[in-house]
Amino acid sequence: MKKGISFLAAMILPVLAFASEEGGGHHGWFSPIWGIPAVVWQFINLTLVAGLFYYLLRWRLPNVLRKRTVEIESALETARKEKKESLAKLKELEDKMARLEDEVAKIETEARGAAEREKARLTDEARKSAEWLRKEADDEFSRREREAERRLRAIAVDEALRLAREQVRGAMRPEDEERLIGLFSKDIRDRADG
Repeated sequence: MKKGISFLAAMILPVLAFASEEGGGHHGWFSPIWGIPAVVWQFINLTLVAGLFYYLLRWRLPNVLRKRTVEIESALETARKEKKESLAKLKELEDKMARLEDEVAKIETEARGAAEREKARLTDEARKSAEWLRKEADDEFSRREREAERRLRAIAVDEALRLAREQVRGAMRPEDEERLIGLFSKDIRDRADG
């Protein structure tokens, strides 16, 4: 605080000297102001200005420069940290991308394997279905063949009976017919009694 007041006084004094010089007229370098030659006042003024610069450069400027240096160093440190974090994030993203490519390849491989397994399963099911249909068709064919054989036998039996009847009717005489009817009637009576 004391330095500030003495500095202010030192600054005002030359201004007052200059003002009094203006009022008294201008007589050159050596004309006295308040009884002191102007050269002395100019020397005092120069000394005060030099002192001001010295004060500013010696005491204030280093503080400002130190403060600015600290701010710059802090900004540089922050930038270094941010760069380091950014590089770490970049590395992490690159790793994720590499893993992602591996994961995509793994998924593709698994999908191909699953598709092959599904294809094999469907092929096996189709083969089993074809075998089952073939077996069902063979069974149906065998059943229909047996049915056709049974019908053919029935037709053959019916035809044989018809032919046999025609032969028997053609060879049978009326007395043979009466004798057969008698035997048939006797057989029916025996069954009814017995």
